[in-house]
Amino acid sequence: MSEACFIAIDDDQLEAYVEQAVLLYRQGKYQECIDAVETTQSRELKYYSRQSVANLYNVAAEAYYELESYESAATMYQKAIGKYFAYAVDQTTDITKLVASFILLAI
Repeated sequence: MSEACFIAIDDDQLEAYVEQAVLLYRQGKYQECIDAVETTQSRELKYYSRQSVANLYNVAAEAYYELESYESAATMYQKAIGKYFAYAVDQTTDITKLVASFILLAI
């Protein structure tokens, strides 16, 4: 018996697309996972974070790897790493600003 899975997606919420891609990957539907990621890249999304984009690229990279499309997997891994790095820089900057604010308040 085939399991059908439906996810309601809020069109401007990237996290929903990440969840859909992860679900397709876990079901072994690697090409469908990649197609979902590619569809997401063509949409204009209002709400997203660099970490979510990185997660989406990472899922696609894993799917490409499973399909033995190693060059495409490497490209997606590189995109994911770039977004994770940008996210880490953002977080470091935010923490630095927060610490500086506390120091100024203490003076």
